[in-house]
Amino acid sequence: MREHLVRWHRKYAARGLVIVEINQGLQEPLELQRRSVVRQRVPQLVLWDEANQNTRNYGVRAWPIAFLIGPDGKVKWEGNPARTIHRTDPHRQLVDLLESNLKQIRLDQVRGPRSSAPPVLQIAP
Repeated sequence: MREHLVRWHRKYAARGLVIVEINQGLQEPLELQRRSVVRQRVPQLVLWDEANQNTRNYGVRAWPIAFLIGPDGKVKWEGNPARTIHRTDPHRQLVDLLESNLKQIRLDQVRGPRSSAPPVLQIAP
């Protein structure tokens, strides 16, 4: 799924999309995540959730999962974008939803894309 997030970041960050990737600490060690982010030149913020708090707090049952949260703070979509890529209608609906939510963001709220890979930040238990 990471390649979809990177692609979205590159395409939409200048229009206001902010991507935060959260990885399960119980699945992959912190150092492995750090090396992966550097090697893959990941432009978005990556959080490492040591105790999988987010999985429990938000009722995540499948992995990987992405949430599209609108400018109003409400979840507009959840799922794995990789599973929509070869399915024309679901993929088009996801892209349309993404683009329509980006239209709601004022230009003075937009931050440009990062020029270098961000650190992997640890979420303490």
